Amino acid sequence: MFSQVTFGNSLDSVPQFRDSHPDILCDIVIVDGGHYDDVPYADIMNFFHMVDASKPNLLIVDDFPVHFPWAVAVEVRLLL
Repeated sequence: MFSQVTFGNSLDSVPQFRDSHPDILCDIVIVDGGHYDDVPYADIMNFFHMVDASKPNLLIVDDFPVHFPWAVAVEVRLLL
């Protein structure tokens, strides 16, 4: 089992981590911060490429805009 917390600007650090560890898939994704639509959306989309789609996953969000377009996330199969 692999656990790691990565700090820094998630718009940079998540893609860098994904590129450095292409075979690591997440079961739990935590998105914290980014009070504007484009930042949390980008975080979720970056993590979307890092989850094991063959099984259920858990997405936890904090400090997230309540007006986030959840329907879009469902449409792109980010959320079911």
